[in-house]
Amino acid sequence: MRILIVRNNSNSKAVDASLLLVTYLVTQGIDYVLADSSDLAEEDAPCEAVAASSAGVDMAVVLGGDGTILRTVRQMGATGAPILGINFGRLGFLANSSDDGVV
Repeated sequence: MRILIVRNNSNSKAVDASLLLVTYLVTQGIDYVLADSSDLAEEDAPCEAVAASSAGVDMAVVLGGDGTILRTVRQMGATGAPILGINFGRLGFLANSSDDGVV
């Protein structure tokens, strides 16, 4: 299994959560790729870094807000891989609604 982790590097809570997730994945022997949300292109053209890292990915975990989730979906839409959004933004319409995060 290979997981793409997209995090909003400008949000310290998202960075901390990504480090915890990476630690867990390593202990479970799960391969991962870490991408910064600033690498995601605003326009419709795919970002080379994310496109390369999303090849062969079984799922993506997005640590950010709705914008980060939407940009990740736009970049990975053709892969068919599931995307789990965890809200570290302000609104969070597309992510979990719990203030405690994923329980």
